[in-house]
Amino acid sequence: MPRWLTDDEWASVLETAERPLRDKRFPDRARVKALFNRAALMVYGGAGLRLSEGCGLKREEVDPTGYLRVLSKGGQEDIVPVENAVVAAIADWLATHDSPWVFPGKGGGHLRPRTMQAAIRQIMVDAGITNIHRAVHSLRHTVGADLRKRGADIRDIQDVLRHVDIGTTQIYTQMAREDLRKKLPTGLWISRHRWVAMTSSRSETIGGTED
Repeated sequence: MPRWLTDDEWASVLETAERPLRDKRFPDRARVKALFNRAALMVYGGAGLRLSEGCGLKREEVDPTGYLRVLSKGGQEDIVPVENAVVAAIADWLATHDSPWVFPGKGGGHLRPRTMQAAIRQIMVDAGITNIHRAVHSLRHTVGADLRKRGADIRDIQDVLRHVDIGTTQIYTQMAREDLRKKLPTGLWISRHRWVAMTSSRSETIGGTED
């Protein structure tokens, strides 16, 4: 199973990233970095973009009415609906520079994916989360997991994350089952498990071994 952030972990990551914006004792340089961190977290953990999509996002592709135009796998342009908080975080960061790229890098280009990955991972480490290696991808999974926990249909999650194959989206169905298992009283779950095992054994005894 892929790794995603729990609700508490996501809240901790956001709090860590935004801390310099709430505490006036931080220098201006730290506040600008915090605006970058918050925008990056929202692009990946709010909109669910892939690593390369976020790095390659242009200023003109951010629609203030709540959409992002991204160049996805295969060179296809996708329109991604996002919450107001995502647009607001990007807008605050864009106000700090005049580059055509949302996340500018050196030489007039966009930020390199490796640099973005390191930046997101550092935010997580600062928040006390050290057991995640593919930090940006874990944020994308967090979007899918959160949608599933809210009761979103698997097809809707496929649309949001823009999975070509719905088989890729099925991991969130498995996640929902795992969450249900953890919420059930231990005795009830054991009883259910034993009943399944008993009926399975009984079927094999009566009907023989299944293919």
